[in-house]
Amino acid sequence: MRVWLIALTCTLLAACQDSAIIIDSDCPETGACTLALPSGESVTLNLKGELIAMQPLTLKVSSSSPIYQSRVVFTGVDMNMGILPYDLTQTDFGAEGIGRVASCTEPSMTWQAQYQFVINGQEYKINRQFVVEQ
Repeated sequence: MRVWLIALTCTLLAACQDSAIIIDSDCPETGACTLALPSGESVTLNLKGELIAMQPLTLKVSSSSPIYQSRVVFTGVDMNMGILPYDLTQTDFGAEGIGRVASCTEPSMTWQAQYQFVINGQEYKINRQFVVEQ
């Protein structure tokens, strides 16, 4: 009985751990990109800056609804470069901040920026890919 209860608890906890909606966007590498969310809300993701390793990138997320718990997490697509999280600062219409991607031994590398935020109690994780030159 105890083993069954532990197994059921672990299964329920695993199912509840990540209820985020994950979206793979077709946004261009840089600039503003507006997407419709499944809830009907729209969100604009912005990535500005030169796509060169270790150079600052301006990161913004905005919507007509309040956005909370915003951050952008950079990860390498074809190479494990670790996880580079950047918390964004709340603004009137969203959140913004500065991030950087690491240097790589390759002349160019594909990175993913995952914009993570909460709108109306729902967590979203939106992926955007871009190529960085060394």
